Amino acid sequence: MTASARETILRIEHLTKRFPLEGGKVLTACDDVTFPVYRGEILGIVGESGCGKSTLVRTLMQLHPPSEGQIFFKDQEITGLKGEDARNMRRNIQMVFQDPTTSFNPKMKIKDIICEPLRNFGILEGSARDKAAELLRLVDLPEEFAERYPANMSGGQRQRVAIARAMAMQPKVLLFDEPTSALDPEMVDEVLAVIRKLASTGITMVIVTHEMSFARDVASRIIFLDGGKIIEDGTPEKVIKHSRHAKVRSFFEALTN
Repeated sequence: MTASARETILRIEHLTKRFPLEGGKVLTACDDVTFPVYRGEILGIVGESGCGKSTLVRTLMQLHPPSEGQIFFKDQEITGLKGEDARNMRRNIQMVFQDPTTSFNPKMKIKDIICEPLRNFGILEGSARDKAAELLRLVDLPEEFAERYPANMSGGQRQRVAIARAMAMQPKVLLFDEPTSALDPEMVDEVLAVIRKLASTGITMVIVTHEMSFARDVASRIIFLDGGKIIEDGTPEKVIKHSRHAKVRSFFEALTN
């Protein structure tokens, strides 16, 4: 199917994000970024540290208000939504962060952490224990974990709980911001395995990652950022092996040396 025949679920147009610095200076973290996200695709966003990857997905989630540009979900502009409109938008777009513990209440059991978004929207059907057990199975965790507290779980297990909580809302788009960067190496594979599993279900995902083998094997498309700008956009094969940009080629060559 050609790109023109595919349904666009997110559309980003001329998105720029600037941060003020001391002395009147300005950091442009995202610079006039334009791209579509197609329904059902797995879009990997890669590039060197500090290139604007995390800022981009956080701006898509509207955790950072854009300085310029527009964001559309389907045909609805969602740039700058506030209050109830922003809340409703988050039913369709959920995000998994680098370190889930920053958003977990350590005094809450896992079943309540997972079901918290459903309670907030008044859409929890049945018991929290049963719903949490269903979602824990989705991320390959025993349903008995529903009665645990975050402190009694490993970093990889907590990240899988974060994915389960995001999936509780049955979002149309799932954003990931370096989901394995805060994990010990032995825990990375278990989280990536869950993301691979979700990818096979057809959900649309945008994944900021430094795991290049994962991006190559799982992503249907890769965007390469440099200095806040998109300098390459294409299939993993094109971007990783056949880029016309010297910066992109040197980045991937360095990973294989």
